[in-house]
Amino acid sequence: MDKFIVCYVDKDLTPLVISGTPTEKELADAWRNIKEEYTELVKSEEQQHSNDLNAEVIVLQNRIFRINMCVEALKYVYTSDLVEELREQHMPFDYNPDFPEQYYTDLQKTIERTNGLHLKLKLKQAELQEWYEQNSKNKTEVSREQFDTVLAALTEANGFLVDESKITVTQYARMINRYHAKLIAQQREIDKRAD
Repeated sequence: MDKFIVCYVDKDLTPLVISGTPTEKELADAWRNIKEEYTELVKSEEQQHSNDLNAEVIVLQNRIFRINMCVEALKYVYTSDLVEELREQHMPFDYNPDFPEQYYTDLQKTIERTNGLHLKLKLKQAELQEWYEQNSKNKTEVSREQFDTVLAALTEANGFLVDESKITVTQYARMINRYHAKLIAQQREIDKRAD
């Protein structure tokens, strides 16, 4: 990994030389292949994050739509299937049509509870939009400090020193992927508890 960082940050391809005296073209071709492999490893993790965000947005949109449709239908006709659907959507009200005033109050409270879902949806949509904007801009040059920051985060997350001179680029990318997956899982758990 340390040789990769030198090539990537300093644009010095001499660490790629194992033996002999390769031409500049051979070094450039070797570096292009290595960099493409690295980009694919990192890109796949970034793409997974985008896919996860898209899925969360769709789930929230669907959940809000289903709740609203159930409430609209229940305003006119009571059916136990729709009430069951609302309960599956974590709406803990009685929805007892024998008490009309409370029944309509429960429906109104259900709509009010979706305000939290609307807020959560807006936050996820903003996060997704930010992801698209960051990934659509031309990437800035990567610095040694950025690699150091990531290595420090990986060291803290893994509980052992992640030494750039002792790991491969593939190992580095896989550690990043696991770290991001762990962060996403933790965020989902937090979101789940907030519901």
